[in-house]
Amino acid sequence: MKHSLIYTLFILLPFLFHAGCKSKEKTTKTESPKKEVVKIPTLEERLKGMKKMSTAELGDYQVTIDGEELPVYISSGKQLKGMPLVNYMRENEFTYEVFGDVSTREPKAIVLRTQEEVEIKNEEEKEIPLPPGMATKLEYAPAFSGKDLKGTEWSLEKLKGKIAVLNFWFVTCAPCKEEIPELNALKKKYANNKNVEFIAFTFNDEHQVKEFTKTIPFDYHIIPNANQIIEDYIILGFPANIVLDQNNDILYQSIGYRHQIDKIMDRKIEEALRK
Repeated sequence: MKHSLIYTLFILLPFLFHAGCKSKEKTTKTESPKKEVVKIPTLEERLKGMKKMSTAELGDYQVTIDGEELPVYISSGKQLKGMPLVNYMRENEFTYEVFGDVSTREPKAIVLRTQEEVEIKNEEEKEIPLPPGMATKLEYAPAFSGKDLKGTEWSLEKLKGKIAVLNFWFVTCAPCKEEIPELNALKKKYANNKNVEFIAFTFNDEHQVKEFTKTIPFDYHIIPNANQIIEDYIILGFPANIVLDQNNDILYQSIGYRHQIDKIMDRKIEEALRK
């Protein structure tokens, strides 16, 4: 009887052990915690209580896109800083907008937009009729004439047969200062090409421009006191850039700071030279 019991236990032991393990598994098995989904705020949510600031409102404020001084967002609402911000700036042609507190107009955030996003936005805005006097796109280049700092006379008629690269700026405009090195690099590339001319217009007087260029060289032919020309070209924001072909037809125009503006306009110049 004793041997029979031992034998029976020996036979049942593997089954009891297996059942025990299953039972233990059932008691110890727990569901893995669900990962919490972090919702990224939309850009509208990020900018609540803010308004886009104009160049005039920014004044002498120096815009630093480092993600530290001011938070930097892209159109999806994602905040960028550190290497993600550096990589974005390397990989995209972009422009930026500064947003500030509605009541104090103090800069609070920067929004980066790719060239493609800006073009899509511009196409959408074409469908919205603009109030009289608020057109931002020229259909043709108005005639002008003026003398640069060296006394050379320039006019639209004189530029016919050449590609004209025009810039509109003023000495206390922070975004204007920011793009000057790129504009100088573009002019340097075509320094030996007599078929391309670079002219800048400002409402500042000759003395103010000369004092400015002592510290920040600007290699364009600069025409001061150009208030009427600026008005005729409907320049509502600074900086502004326009490229005209050999027939004085507009190839490119933009208002506001554009990252890599030299590369954007260079493509237009090359296209015109190939014609």
